[in-house]
Amino acid sequence: MDFDAVRSPHQHWPDDELHVDERARLAWLLRYNGADGNDWSRNNHGSFIAHRVPLTEERAQLVADLRCVSAKSNERG
Repeated sequence: MDFDAVRSPHQHWPDDELHVDERARLAWLLRYNGADGNDWSRNNHGSFIAHRVPLTEERAQLVADLRCVSAKSNERG
């Protein structure tokens, strides 16, 4: 899910990612952990650490709110 966050021009690694599976009622947060100095033994999804959490009503509402903010931002250009 891309929320059009501003990325630092000095950032040379992938962004963290949020994947929402509404049908399964799950959310996955993927945190990048592939930079020099990171503990790569913690990676469980390529160069990322994946966390699965239930998509509670509160989390679903937060995702809906973030989608709304992102859509409004895209309308403004």
